[in-house]
Amino acid sequence: MKLIDENGKLFGKINIIDLVFLIVIILFILWGIGKFFEKEIYSDIYLKMEICEKNGNKISNCGNVPAYYSDIIMKGDEIFLNGKLSGIVLEKYDFYKNQGNINLLLKLRVLDKNGIYSFNNKQIRLAGNIDIKTKKTSMSGIIINFNKNLSQIQNQFIEKKVIIEIQNQDDYIADKINVGDKEIDHDGYIVAKILAKQVKNTEIEVTTEDGLILLAESPIKKDIILEVKLLSEIKENELFFKGQNIKIGNNINIDLENIDISGTIIDIK
Repeated sequence: MKLIDENGKLFGKINIIDLVFLIVIILFILWGIGKFFEKEIYSDIYLKMEICEKNGNKISNCGNVPAYYSDIIMKGDEIFLNGKLSGIVLEKYDFYKNQGNINLLLKLRVLDKNGIYSFNNKQIRLAGNIDIKTKKTSMSGIIINFNKNLSQIQNQFIEKKVIIEIQNQDDYIADKINVGDKEIDHDGYIVAKILAKQVKNTEIEVTTEDGLILLAESPIKKDIILEVKLLSEIKENELFFKGQNIKIGNNINIDLENIDISGTIIDIK
């Protein structure tokens, strides 16, 4: 007996097309049953996000949000998804508060499909968007980093001494800056401290009666040389203070308790 006869039937009884169709239907049903009973696997990961503003489905002003954002989410706030506890804010980095740059370090329970993570129906990926909700507020932002290992994404800080020069200032500015003056961040950490101060007359160009241009000391303007200890963040083997790259020749802003100063880095110790 032929396996398939001239009418296309298996063993002369079963239509081969009907058989293939039946097999496809059975496989589809088995796949659906498997998906229904498939156990979802969740993992805990650590994730760092930069807070942004959100209008509708669009996010904007990442790293430049209003300062009050820092007051509505705190270290220790619990994160909820569909009413279930799904994470916690481990750290809030707002050394950059005056610049509107607020980062959060989170511990999140995420859906884990063979190492591909998702949270709130969005895949976790670098530079991807993420939305979180606490008891008090909702926040949106972009993902800076994530890892199962906390040490891989924690901010690393060191104290670094720099020399900065503030040129062509009035006497009262020099008098307002004192050794021991500090910048204190929103959480009470000392992030900058004046260690030493030197004041000298600013050199200006003057023209003599003979038309010569000479350098002379200004009788009213001062140059201020400061040694400052900064709490500096290490990013990709470079140092930053409040998002400002610490390099000789770069400008740096420091918000002391009684005056804001801005000068040029002339040396790094």
